Amino acid sequence: MWGGFPPTTRRRDCAAGVFRDSPARTWHPVYTLCATSLPVGKTEPTDYGNLVTDPVSGQQAIANELLVAFVEGTTEDKIKSIVASINGTVIGTVPGLGIYQVRLSQPSASSSDLQTLINTLSSNPEVKAVEPSLVLSTDTFTPTDQNFAQQDGVKKIRADEAWYIARGGSTIAVVDSGADFGHSDLKNKLLKGWDFVGNDNDPTDEYGHGTHVAGIAAAETNNGTGIAGISWESKVYIVRVHNDKGKGSLFDTVAGIEKAAASGSRIINMSFGTSGWFSGLIQSFFICNAVDKAVAKGSILVASAGNANTSTKQYPAACSNVIAVGATTSTDAKAPFSNFGAWVDVAAPGVDILSTVPTGTCPLCDPSGYRSLPGTSMASPMVAGATAVLLAREPLTNAKVEERFKRTAKRLLPDPQLGAGRIDLFEAVFNGSFEEENMALWQTQGTVSSQPGLGTPETKPQDRYRLGYASTGPDGAQVTGELTQTFQVQAGVTSIPVTFKYAFLSEEFPEFVGSIYNDSLTIKLRAPNGAETVLATESINASAYSMISGLDFPGGDTTVGWTGWKTVSVDIPVTAGAGTYDLFLSDAGDGIYDTVVLVDCIQFRKQADMICTPAP
Repeated sequence: MWGGFPPTTRRRDCAAGVFRDSPARTWHPVYTLCATSLPVGKTEPTDYGNLVTDPVSGQQAIANELLVAFVEGTTEDKIKSIVASINGTVIGTVPGLGIYQVRLSQPSASSSDLQTLINTLSSNPEVKAVEPSLVLSTDTFTPTDQNFAQQDGVKKIRADEAWYIARGGSTIAVVDSGADFGHSDLKNKLLKGWDFVGNDNDPTDEYGHGTHVAGIAAAETNNGTGIAGISWESKVYIVRVHNDKGKGSLFDTVAGIEKAAASGSRIINMSFGTSGWFSGLIQSFFICNAVDKAVAKGSILVASAGNANTSTKQYPAACSNVIAVGATTSTDAKAPFSNFGAWVDVAAPGVDILSTVPTGTCPLCDPSGYRSLPGTSMASPMVAGATAVLLAREPLTNAKVEERFKRTAKRLLPDPQLGAGRIDLFEAVFNGSFEEENMALWQTQGTVSSQPGLGTPETKPQDRYRLGYASTGPDGAQVTGELTQTFQVQAGVTSIPVTFKYAFLSEEFPEFVGSIYNDSLTIKLRAPNGAETVLATESINASAYSMISGLDFPGGDTTVGWTGWKTVSVDIPVTAGAGTYDLFLSDAGDGIYDTVVLVDCIQFRKQADMICTPAP
C-alpha cells in the first residue's frame, strides 16, 4: 500500500516527483511517496483486556504491545526481522513520527517480562527507541466530598475583564475522549478530527471528559444559555484517543498529537498523562518527540500536571516544550490532588469546574448537559483557552506566551510548587509588558519605562513586581512623557469600568509652587471618534503635595514632593471598535528632569472589586 513519509525519513523504496491533474493539466508540488507492505496508520484496536502494572510506579501498560522507532535507513525487511525475533508483528505506524506499533503473539505475564523484551530490542543497534505501550488516563479527579463549593474559575483568572478587549480566535485542538457534537453549547464550535480508538472520522465522546474539556476552553459564549468558554471565538478540533473508560494507548496518543498538529491547530490541549515506567526512569521518547514535532509545526501545547499529589513528573506535561498546568482552589491554594514541583509551569482553577458533558449514560454524562468536575484536566483547558485570548490581543511566539503567563501570574504563598502561580488573563493581555520590562503593549514617547519602583517603600509597585513610569527630561528639549495603549473594544461592550493607581512626584515642590514652573499630569481615555474622557489631572500649583524622603532626581535639588498613591475608578461609556488608552505627562517648559508619574494596578473592574497584589 502507499503512505507518505517526510523527506527526512525517506527510505530507499521512496520516490519523489510531481503530478498533473486532469483536465486542468496543473503541475503540483513535489510529494514523497513510499511503497511499503507495512500498515500505514492503525489496523487493529488496542487490547485493553491485557494489561500489566509496574509495581513501583503503578503505571499500566498493554501486555501484548510495544512501540518501536528504528534508526534511519533501516530496511523494511530488517524491521520485520527484528520484530519477528520477539514474536511480534507490526500492526500500525505513525509515518510522520517514525513510530511502529508492534503486537506480540503472546501477552507478557508481568511488567518485568515486558521489560525483558524491551531490553532485548534496545540492544539491537538498529533500534532507536522502544517503550511499552503505556495506558494514559484522563486527569479528572473525583472527590469523595460532594459538597465542594461552586468554583468560579472564569472570574478567578479575570477572563471577564480580558473579554472587553480580546476574545480569542485561534483553533484549539482537544486530544481527549472526543466530544458531543450535538451539544447545544458546542455544536457550532466543534471540528471533527479523527477517532483513533474506533479508527474512523467520528470522534464522538463515549466517556464525557473530552466534552467537559472542550467546553472549558471554548464553549459558545454570550448565547443566553449554558456556560461561557474562555475563548469566545475559537473553534475546537476534536481528536479522540481515549475510550469509554477514559483510557488511551501510547500509540493512539502520539498519533493524536500528530494529527492535531497537522490540522494547523495553534493550540493543543492534553488533559491526560503518564508518570513513566519502572520508577519513571523513562521520559517518554515517543510523547516528547510528538510534542517537539508539533511545536515545529507551530502549535502551543498545554497539558495537565496530574492528580496524584506528587512531585513525580507526568508526561506530556513535563516535556520541555509543554506548558505544564497544576490546579488551584477557590482560595488560590494548591488543590489537594494536584501534582507539583519545579517542572510545573503555572496553575489555574481546577476544583469543581462547571462545563459541558453529554446527556447520555456515559460515565461523566449528566441529563442536564452540564456537570462540575475537579482535576488538573479542568485547569489545563483554562490555560489553553486563555492562550487563544492572549494571541488575539498580541501575536506572540510559543516562548513569549509562556513567559507572559509566568510573569503576570499571581504568586501563591506559601509556595506550593505550582510554577509561577495562578494565571491572570487580564494582566497578561493588558499589563503584561510592565512585568516583562519591555513595554511591548504600550506606545511610548519621552522618558518612559517599566520600573521595580524608585527605591523607597512608598514607591514600590502596587501590583506584582513592576509598574509603569514616565518622566520629563532629562534632555532640555524633552517636555513630554507619554504612555499610550491601543486596544479593540469588543462587540456588545457599552462601557468599561476603569480602575487604577497612580502617584505624581516632582522636585519642583515646594520651591516652585505658584510659579510658572507648573509641571502637570493628565490621564485620559480617547474614544474612536476622538472624544476624550479625563480620568485624572495633577499639577504642582493645584495638587495636594507632601514631602517624601530618600529620592533625588537628576537635575534638581534633593527635596521631592508627591501626591501619594491615588486611586481612580470611572465607568467609561464606549462603543465597539478601536479605542486608545492614553497616559500623558507634560512639563511647563523648563526641561529639567524633575517630574515623574507612576501608574500601576490597571484593572477593568469597579473600585469595590479592585485587588492589587504587591510582591512579598
